[in-house]
Amino acid sequence: MNLAKQIIKLKSKAKDYYLQATSLPYECGINLTRYISKSNKDAIINFNQTMDELAKIDPLTPSKRL
Repeated sequence: MNLAKQIIKLKSKAKDYYLQATSLPYECGINLTRYISKSNKDAIINFNQTMDELAKIDPLTPSKRL
């Protein structure tokens, strides 16, 4: 797979994981939910791993993680 397609694919995955991890309303206690909800915790872990992979091939990747 060429580098541009790989970057696009990783950005898309990161976006999906980010939206899944942050889709809960803040009123319900999002910080508490991160410890209780396995799917939310998995989305955060997957987002961070995907961003780390992306950073290896794209130097413009933001360094902030969830």
